[in-house]
Amino acid sequence: MMEASAPYRRIWEDQSLGRVVTSGHPFRIERKDWRWLAALFVATRAVIAFGIIAAYLSNTSRMETGLDDLFCNWDCDWYSGIAENGYQSLDAVSASGAANWVFFPLFPILIHLLSAITGLRPSYSGLLIAQASWGLGLYLMYLAARDLKGPEFARHAATIYAVWPFAIHGSMPMTEALFVPLTIAIFLFARRTNWLIVAMLVPLLSATRTVGVMIELPLFMLASEQFGVWRVLTLRPGTERAVLALAAAGLGIGLFMVYLYGLTGDALAFSHNQAAWKRHLEAPWMMILDELNPAIISPAWLLANSLDIATCAVAIVLLVFLWRRGLWAEVAYALVVVTIACCTGNASSLPRYAGGLYPVMLAFALWSQGPLHRVPTYAALTAGMAALSVAWGLEQFYVM
Repeated sequence: MMEASAPYRRIWEDQSLGRVVTSGHPFRIERKDWRWLAALFVATRAVIAFGIIAAYLSNTSRMETGLDDLFCNWDCDWYSGIAENGYQSLDAVSASGAANWVFFPLFPILIHLLSAITGLRPSYSGLLIAQASWGLGLYLMYLAARDLKGPEFARHAATIYAVWPFAIHGSMPMTEALFVPLTIAIFLFARRTNWLIVAMLVPLLSATRTVGVMIELPLFMLASEQFGVWRVLTLRPGTERAVLALAAAGLGIGLFMVYLYGLTGDALAFSHNQAAWKRHLEAPWMMILDELNPAIISPAWLLANSLDIATCAVAIVLLVFLWRRGLWAEVAYALVVVTIACCTGNASSLPRYAGGLYPVMLAFALWSQGPLHRVPTYAALTAGMAALSVAWGLEQFYVM
């Protein structure tokens, strides 16, 4: 683990040499690694593009109004709509009661700004933002993994990030495109004790998705690890920037709540409207019993729910590898986010909620780091990413 007094010089154990190695500039990477990251970016974008094309060829009716219909599915339509028309007033809510208040504002704001500058349709602007954000996340993953175990592991972890099947969500106009890179950046800078940068990033995370505000817990754990619990709680000298970051974590969601109160008279409209998506507060074990009950669930949805829940369970098991490395803050964050997702009374979207988390990707990289495991792991994950790309284009349940 890093000492708080040396934020810019990363130290790791080189297991192949049996000695401690120290890096130089905290953001500089070797030219060969830049080439590797660039190759990963291009290759994975091509795999996803071919998957989308395969989806189109198998069902040409899917492209109803334009090419963007193939990649702008599920929540993407809502974000594009918000970017173009803003949030709905009370009298504009659909007959089903579903309103766009449940979707947080940062992503549609960025889409709106890019569309205003370029004249592109919001769906295309969202796609461009997603590619840029995904590429930034790839670089940040490399840096975070290098801080943990050095350049060799960094290349492996970046490759896992690149071919991760649930990268489909971060590659499309969905909040994962912002949520995952922001999460990596926050953990990266917090572990480097760059708390002022963390203070600037955490409001963005809580303005991206509801669970973004839960970053408060791991940040408190990291601050306590670096400065001591009592020093943080009593605001002792030297902890000011960390405390500022903790205080800023709720700023994004807080401003959104103020806006919603002015628009609807309900600051928690984003939560209360979840019922329109058949989501309600329920204990995780009750959700599992309900979603796997053959007496009330059709065979097709029973299979779907089983796969969703199984994916979530695998993600939780993988966190053991982070726990063993002492990365307890990352484990705590992933468990909180997954638990919240499992308390919605609905198994839909569990794969992306759990599988799309940075700690889960990092845990998988730790599990699969053995040299003999890497090639078959990369091949299997790439095949999975291609399959989910096709499923995305066809709007299949698993990528919901």
